[in-house]
Amino acid sequence: MPVVFRRKTAEQRARRWRAAYPLIHYIDANYQTEKRVNKLCDRLEKLGIDKNRLQLAWVSAAEGEKFANKAKEMSEIVKKVSKAEIEKTVKILKADRLKREAKRRELDAKRAERKMAEAEGVEA
Repeated sequence: MPVVFRRKTAEQRARRWRAAYPLIHYIDANYQTEKRVNKLCDRLEKLGIDKNRLQLAWVSAAEGEKFANKAKEMSEIVKKVSKAEIEKTVKILKADRLKREAKRRELDAKRAERKMAEAEGVEA
C-alpha cells in the first residue's frame, strides 16, 4: 500500500506551534485578527453600514508601494462618505450599543439571580 502524505493547513500548523511554544502569542494573531474583521464586516452589513469602510490588508515593511496604494484607496473611500452618511452611521451604532448593553445587563441580572438561588440552596 502506498504511503500518502497529507499537507497540513495553516491552522493545523499554527495549532502545532502553539502546542510546542505556548508562550509565543503572535503565531496565530493574524488568523484571529482576520476572524474578528470578518465578524465585524458581517455585523456592519447586518446593521446596514457599508462593509467596505472597514478593510484589512497584510502589508510587510518591504511593500511600500502596496501600502501607499491601499492608503490611497482608503482615502478615496473616506472622501466619498457624506456628512449625512456619517451621522446615520453614528446613530445606528449608538442604537446597537444601547441594545447590546441592555442585553448584557439583563444577562448579568439573571446570572446574579442564579447565584443567589444556588447560595440559598447551599445554606438550607
